Amino acid sequence: MPRKFIKKLLPEHRTLLENRWLGPFRAVLHDPALVVPHRRAVARGFAVGMFWAFMPVPLQSFFATATCIWLRVNVLVAIAACWITNPITAAPIVYVAHAIGAFLIGASPVPPEVSATVGEAATSLDTLQRYWEQFKALGEAFLLGSLVLGVGSAVLSYLFVNTFWLWSVRRDFAQRRAVRRPPDATRRP
Repeated sequence: MPRKFIKKLLPEHRTLLENRWLGPFRAVLHDPALVVPHRRAVARGFAVGMFWAFMPVPLQSFFATATCIWLRVNVLVAIAACWITNPITAAPIVYVAHAIGAFLIGASPVPPEVSATVGEAATSLDTLQRYWEQFKALGEAFLLGSLVLGVGSAVLSYLFVNTFWLWSVRRDFAQRRAVRRPPDATRRP
């Protein structure tokens, strides 16, 4: 079931190779492991995409693609998973990442209030130093939280996709087997 569903969504390997916009990447795309909808390739590709979705870097899809090429896993699934971080979900993700990082560091999840006005901040070296210290504290917590979210979501998504795929295949196999074999009550001795 998952393989058929993913096969419907993804373009064929031949179509990707013939696309003129993907010409510069044709040498890399010859590897069928990067686009096939196999359980391990899809689960690992989704995990890579989830990891990069929570990393605070620009061009997450580029990094996910490079990682997928290096690991030889499904690139298209990873790129789709990167889009979990989008303009709508970015603010909650940043808040949660900072809160997790602050909890792990032992810092306050909300930055302390600064009583100086903007004019005073521009002229006071002490105020600028306080701002820099707050920024460092927020940045450390945010980066640590992003790393924890990225690794955690990658592991959980890999386990979820892998388990769901296996469950779905076993369920389909049991259904096909039940259709082929009549129930025991109708058998003659």
